[in-house]
Amino acid sequence: MEKIAIIGTGFVGVVTAAGLADLGHTVIGVDIDEAKIDRLRSGHVPFSEPKLEPLVRKGLYSGRLSFTAELNHALIDTTYIIVAVPTPPDKDGASDLSFVHAAIDAISAHPQQEVVIIVKSTVPVGCFKTLQARLDANDKRASLVSCPEFLAEGQAVSDFFSPSRTVVGANQAGVAERVAELFEGLPGARLICSNAETAQLIKYESNKQLAMRVASINDTAARCEAFGADVHEVAKGMGMDPRIGEHFLRAGIGYGGSCFSKDLAALTYTARMAGLPTGLLDAVAEQNEQQLRRVVAKIREMITPGQKVAVFGLAFKPLTSDVRSSRAIAVVQALMGDYTVIATDPVAAGDEARILLPGVELTDNPWRAAKGAHCAAFLTAWDEYRQISLELLQLQMARPAIFDGPGIFDPNKVVKAGFRYSGIGRPSRSPLA
Repeated sequence: MEKIAIIGTGFVGVVTAAGLADLGHTVIGVDIDEAKIDRLRSGHVPFSEPKLEPLVRKGLYSGRLSFTAELNHALIDTTYIIVAVPTPPDKDGASDLSFVHAAIDAISAHPQQEVVIIVKSTVPVGCFKTLQARLDANDKRASLVSCPEFLAEGQAVSDFFSPSRTVVGANQAGVAERVAELFEGLPGARLICSNAETAQLIKYESNKQLAMRVASINDTAARCEAFGADVHEVAKGMGMDPRIGEHFLRAGIGYGGSCFSKDLAALTYTARMAGLPTGLLDAVAEQNEQQLRRVVAKIREMITPGQKVAVFGLAFKPLTSDVRSSRAIAVVQALMGDYTVIATDPVAAGDEARILLPGVELTDNPWRAAKGAHCAAFLTAWDEYRQISLELLQLQMARPAIFDGPGIFDPNKVVKAGFRYSGIGRPSRSPLA
């Protein structure tokens, strides 16, 4: 068992810290945000993620997991240092590596002679040359390792303990294999040890493929609407082909979150810098923007200016409080001004959403949102919404109309309950007179 320091206590950092501590390592998480550190020390995770808070508390009680705002304290007698800091996009789409550089410089300044730096942050291909130069400038003896994360929000704890694959990339002999040993004990994990550039591309290309599938099925949905087909049935038929499979064939309002858009933009930027074509990448991004415009237009068709829209769902996906690059947030922003909007979400109707939606009333009570609404626009596929009583919903609303962005309802049941129905890739319908 090893002592491991993790710089950055965001989503990736906390999940990784708690998971490694559960595997038996001694792990200390580091962050400059002292308020966040205080919350984590008390066993409270500052974002919503199923199963994570009990796992953090288990690690704290065992003594194998701790948190600090003092980097120098965390690095004492530590051989392995994981960097899990943000890499947000700049105006050109390139990854902003300022947080990564700050972490590398801080590690370089520490007197410990030899360390292994494991970069879990998503960083552009080839950036290790720059990072190595920063280490060399400080005469720091360090091995750089790329170990990209594949943790899906809403199921990150399960993903950590049952990973689809573990990818470790290093350009020094034997280092990747040493790092892979930290994750021993994870059942059935397929291991790929490679050079750093290969590991980095595995991460980017994986997210590119997933974004392409979302864009592709939403493109299919437009054809279904034009020709009277049902995209859910089309996707079911496609998914039965083992070469295609059923995953990420759910038509909806488009991909969002902190990864797909950012990683696609970074991949596009690095391709342009290398003189490579970007037509496919550009087309995927453009389709996602087209989908946003289509969704907004569909909701506008159901109501008139000044009427009230009740928005159900603000998180970019269910089982998370994350509203970063959420398509639901973008839809609300497009409706603001022309309509009265009240939005609800089981966990994401908090401060982060309020900053993005000034003047919009937010609530975690769906019935409050629905009261007096002329349209209920469902944008996030929360299971709570699948179970909602359409009869009670209609009683709350001024006019029964539902926009079903994620396709969570049976249109026949919606129409039978007296609602006008509009969705993605399905014919719009009105109740029989």
